[in-house]
Amino acid sequence: MWRVIDTGLLSGAENMAWDEALLAARCRGLIPDTLRYLRFTPPVALVGYHQAVAEEIRVDYCRANGIAVNRRVTGGGAIYFDQGQLGWELICAREALPGGPDLAGITRKVCEAAARGLRSLGLEAEFRPRNDIEVDGRKISGTGAVLEEGCLLFQGTLLIDFHLEHLIKALRVPTEKLQARELSSARERVTSLKEQLGQVPPLERVKEALERGFREGLGLQTAPGRIGPAEKDLFRKILPRRRSREWIEGRRRPLRPQELLRSIHKEEGGLIRTAVKVDRKRGRVQDILITGDFFMYPRRALYDLETGLKGRSLTDLPGIIAAFFQEREVDLFGLRPRDFIRSVALALDKLSFPDLGFTLEEADHLTVFHGALPEILAGSDLLLLPYCAKSPDCGYRFRQGCDQCGACSIGEAYALAGVQGLRVKTIQNYEHLVEELTLEKKAGTRAYIGCCCDAFQLKRQEAFKTARLPGLLVDIENTTCYELKQEAQAYQGSFENQTHLRLGLLRKVLEVRSRLWLAPAGPGRE
Repeated sequence: MWRVIDTGLLSGAENMAWDEALLAARCRGLIPDTLRYLRFTPPVALVGYHQAVAEEIRVDYCRANGIAVNRRVTGGGAIYFDQGQLGWELICAREALPGGPDLAGITRKVCEAAARGLRSLGLEAEFRPRNDIEVDGRKISGTGAVLEEGCLLFQGTLLIDFHLEHLIKALRVPTEKLQARELSSARERVTSLKEQLGQVPPLERVKEALERGFREGLGLQTAPGRIGPAEKDLFRKILPRRRSREWIEGRRRPLRPQELLRSIHKEEGGLIRTAVKVDRKRGRVQDILITGDFFMYPRRALYDLETGLKGRSLTDLPGIIAAFFQEREVDLFGLRPRDFIRSVALALDKLSFPDLGFTLEEADHLTVFHGALPEILAGSDLLLLPYCAKSPDCGYRFRQGCDQCGACSIGEAYALAGVQGLRVKTIQNYEHLVEELTLEKKAGTRAYIGCCCDAFQLKRQEAFKTARLPGLLVDIENTTCYELKQEAQAYQGSFENQTHLRLGLLRKVLEVRSRLWLAPAGPGRE
């Protein structure tokens, strides 16, 4: 018999303390398997266990709008919680839930059961791998889990009615996660019970629906219960730490950017961010930080991996990572050891950039596809520019060309390209990018240099990968449509803000190209 409790409206720190207290109590055999409901006040932005706050949360925005910040005991991405959302959790022995032996199987079973319950409310809810519940392709509930000493904390978030602006602006929404369905904005990615049903249903009715799904889909038997003194004692002992900066910031604090080689690598199983500090003279790792939106069990495996890589020879890292996962039982929840090897390799590839005259800070704004930087620069004969860097009232904003009037940074980019004989194309949107890369590949273009924001590069990373055309992307400055959450307007051609090219870095890139570009131009090229 599963006990059902509702801890009501609590702060982020209090709810996180209850998570750990209940999990610890279940592991010690002090409580039965438990279904818990929870809500938050004030609103809170929660990072996943393996994430760095500064990389996932807009801390200044949260402070200005009364939004707390805290850390979950589960992995996955950052989430936003306010009173318009209902949290649900299963705290139990691992074998109490079907779908094992791995977390992926358990997640599927639990999410399918929750979706089954939501369908009793009139929703066409379905499980969406790897850990979401969706209605018509839009997320209505996300989930995460953590294993501890044979016990499981599986938690979900159900969007009933919520403050969408806070959700979008409080989090550095990883728009690259939306790419699989080619969605144009975070607004189109989520929905709520209120939107789907036309009203906010009574909370008790929602709980009854979820419990029905768990009974029918998981075979659970439930009964109302109470919180006992042992749990309360654990909660009181844990709460001070959950309120501490040490817990909230955690070990996921970013290293100093000017000393780092960094990469962002996305696969189906999640997003991996890697930052490596290198002793170049000795060819060894001084420090390494691996964060991201993914799940891993046991949780400390990531710290053990980082520890095992510190002080090691750079050439030995792939073998060390492969051996680490081979020798340990680590559930990567959809990721593979080679994904971590690739993420580290992408960061270390930038070691050669200073040899060409770039600082490591400049290297952080450069991303290479399908080749080494010297070869790409030496073979490049095309410059791709974003339309949003043209002046909003420019006649060339949504078409090719530039009269170099000096009103925007695009004019100087055209001038620099002209000096070096580079053809220039302005990219209007994702479909246009795919079309142009395909045409250029067929036409025999050897390589390109492009300017785009980091968010576009991540969200549309697959386009750059599948084109198989060597290229270098230079990050742009200023507020982009992604930062302003106006992707839909940008996609439709109505984005009115202006971004700016990182002209100093682009100029340096072209200067290096000028030194390296010794090969003759391709057929028909100037």
